Amino acid sequence: MTGLDTNVLVRYIVQDDVEQSLAATKLIEGGEQAGETFFINQIVLCEVVWVVKRCYSAGRDEIGRMIEQILRTASFRVQRSAEAWSALNLYRKTPSDFADCLIASTNRAADCTETATFDRQAAQTDGFRLVSSLAQ
Repeated sequence: MTGLDTNVLVRYIVQDDVEQSLAATKLIEGGEQAGETFFINQIVLCEVVWVVKRCYSAGRDEIGRMIEQILRTASFRVQRSAEAWSALNLYRKTPSDFADCLIASTNRAADCTETATFDRQAAQTDGFRLVSSLAQ
């Protein structure tokens, strides 16, 4: 199994740099044909979402489809994929960003009853609780 870094996965998905995109495609599709599996850890998954949102202006629907495609790709093994699927479901029905949804899903899987946050947007997501500061 080969782990994929964010930059390789981004190049494979967005195909924006001729040389690097070709190399990423050759690596991944060649590996698929040879029966290789590629590991994508949760940090890489979050970074890919951040990059396609910030650098390529991808919208929530496009990001949701991208995450789903990654999770459904047979040659990709996503770290704790059940948590990633849960995060995707939260992402699709809340205004929170994907990283916050993955935090909530991961913490829930670790038997946390809630996740304390100062982030008002994240607090709108099931599993989060807004912590009030003394200054309020």
